[in-house]
Amino acid sequence: MIFKYLVFFLSTSVYAATLNGVVFEKGMKLPVEEVSVVELPSKTRAVSNSKGEFSIEVTPSSKLIFQKAGFEKLETELVGDSPKQNIYLNRLSGIEYETTIISDEKKDPSLHKIRAREAITLPGSASDAIKAIQNLPGVNRTPGFSSQIVIQGSAPEDTRYSIDGHEVPLMFHFGGLSSVLMPELLGDIDFYTAGYQAPFGRALGGIINANTLSETPLTESSKISKGMAYFDLFNVGGAYSTPVGEGSHLAIGARASYVGAILKQIAKNNDNFNLTVAPAFQDFTTVFETPINDHLKFKITGIYSNDTAEFLLKEPIGDDPALRGSFSNSTTFYRVIPQMEWIHSAKSKTHFSLGLGQDIIKTKVGDIFFNLNSKAFTTRGDHEIQMTPTWNQVLGFDHRYSWSDVAFSLPQVYSSGGVLNPISTGDTQTANLKGVKSHQLGLYWNHRLKPSTESLWTIFPGIRFDYFTLVTDLQASPRFSVRYQYHPDLAFTFSSGRYAQAPSEQFTSKDYGNPNIKSTHAYHLSLKGEKDLSEEWSKGSNLTSGVFGKLMNQLILSDSNTIYANKGNGSAIGWENSVNYKFYPYTLYGAYTLSRSTRWDPANTVYLSRYDQTHYLTLIASTELPRNWKLSARFRYVTGALTTPITSGVFDSDNDVYIPIRGGLYSSRLSAFSSLDLRADKRWVYDRWVLSLYIDIQNALNRSNPESVQYSFDDKTNVNVAGLPILPTIGLKGEF
Repeated sequence: MIFKYLVFFLSTSVYAATLNGVVFEKGMKLPVEEVSVVELPSKTRAVSNSKGEFSIEVTPSSKLIFQKAGFEKLETELVGDSPKQNIYLNRLSGIEYETTIISDEKKDPSLHKIRAREAITLPGSASDAIKAIQNLPGVNRTPGFSSQIVIQGSAPEDTRYSIDGHEVPLMFHFGGLSSVLMPELLGDIDFYTAGYQAPFGRALGGIINANTLSETPLTESSKISKGMAYFDLFNVGGAYSTPVGEGSHLAIGARASYVGAILKQIAKNNDNFNLTVAPAFQDFTTVFETPINDHLKFKITGIYSNDTAEFLLKEPIGDDPALRGSFSNSTTFYRVIPQMEWIHSAKSKTHFSLGLGQDIIKTKVGDIFFNLNSKAFTTRGDHEIQMTPTWNQVLGFDHRYSWSDVAFSLPQVYSSGGVLNPISTGDTQTANLKGVKSHQLGLYWNHRLKPSTESLWTIFPGIRFDYFTLVTDLQASPRFSVRYQYHPDLAFTFSSGRYAQAPSEQFTSKDYGNPNIKSTHAYHLSLKGEKDLSEEWSKGSNLTSGVFGKLMNQLILSDSNTIYANKGNGSAIGWENSVNYKFYPYTLYGAYTLSRSTRWDPANTVYLSRYDQTHYLTLIASTELPRNWKLSARFRYVTGALTTPITSGVFDSDNDVYIPIRGGLYSSRLSAFSSLDLRADKRWVYDRWVLSLYIDIQNALNRSNPESVQYSFDDKTNVNVAGLPILPTIGLKGEF
């Protein structure tokens, strides 16, 4: 017995060595920290650091065990006599992106953040992170091929889109099938709803702000070059990120779509698909960032987006003589956004950024056209200071200056209830305007206060001033929110405020609109509770429930006398709920909104808004399967869209068309929308790269959902226009 112990002692002392290694996530080249490393038989232990590095004593007969929550346990014997080895751990949730939506109570109680890579594999997302917003409570579904977002019963034009805080004309390409930014170059998405605070403004509905990827301060993962490329039935694209020099980082990405050609072929063999859509897009994004010194950081973002579309109506082209011919539309914009951040001290910092760009919009319907070439210059800046341990304040500004050339030949046609009179019945207005200038300046002062460091209450008072040169209007908008942390996992928030929004340039034009028009404004109230029951990475749940209310004044309406006037008023109320439940390998998410949105004006009693949707239900389920499979499904049910019925038509012999006679404004509702979307993801994970296959099926049950009503030339008969039929997508993606 003594001899055996002696042999063991000599073998371990003579042949013992120090093994240095690095633990990486398999396939992703990312270092993994806090991995437990155990050597057998001695049971010596070590833990990997933030760089994934570990060091442990071993012998030729050693076995090593690597363990970390969320990763597969790895048992391995030493290979060779290398003093340093790379270890690759396979993540248990091979496709780790989930449906987690988090609130940011430190910045704004109305703010929801969506981490860009969390919802990328949701069914119906087409691998697009920003589309996850459409699953949130309070977000109305827009009909047909709309690329706009409707927030809590407001109109689509009441939502503002921005990238890194700077306004852009759109967030989604035509048809809403894809956003203008690649998910791989996104950090997170800010979604502001009713009661949002003073740093943002000029939107009665809400704000969607996409933040591009930021790697400063540089992490170990950002010091590794990474790339990806993909293609599917509709799109092709790629992205690459790499360290540049000492402490700097560069990322680029580009995509192109041929979805229009695919949809055009689908329409040829589908009689219910009345509208042949031929959209195409290209976009390009680049991000470069570098720390200038310990206190100063620089980042510059470049975005380019181009959309073109042709709509070929199968039947109605000849109903209106003014609409003979095809319809084409294109939208192009680019932005260059340099940003600086000065960290003066632990209690004070300053942000400043510029947005330089151009928006080009061209629309043509037969002889009718609208061309806009607008150069945009935007600035944002704020100074944040921690006055006391319980008082933080931010003083800032944002400014948008544009100068535009506008040329158009447009008819002045009466429109009410979403029903347009035949274009040939209106007088044509032609203009060629050069150098139309517009300033929109906002100043704000926001605070975050606590009565004491131990207080459960947090108060967010603020005020914003907006000046609009188009209407020579100065608006003061106070904002106020309060958050009560009743329990560590239960909080209640109340948010309120006044909001002002300038009219678009076409409304104020003396040639086509009303130069006496004024800005619109609204009042918001929101009350919600949040319950967080998260336990660990693999299980837990969180719930939110709340109510909101909006009162809107001086809304812009068209009538037969002035074309545009501030004669509209409106309101929206709703009850929002969401639940997110995870019990590995299952994830469940549900959102339900009950709402009512109304409008009224001097000529009408109260009527439902065009965007009123009583019920909106979204259910999402996903499961992780062995061998890196993930299956997911999304079901949506939405109350049908509202329309204004046409009761009959009066023949206009001068123009050879029928003029519609309208029934009650938005008094008719289409059948409810429902859709089941399915998705399957499979990953083949190698040590240094990953190959993914995804199959995404929208409207898997091929339900013929009505999107609008199409009337005959004499308005006597009508048929429903159906939305997208079953739309399968299959694609491959490589990450290296």
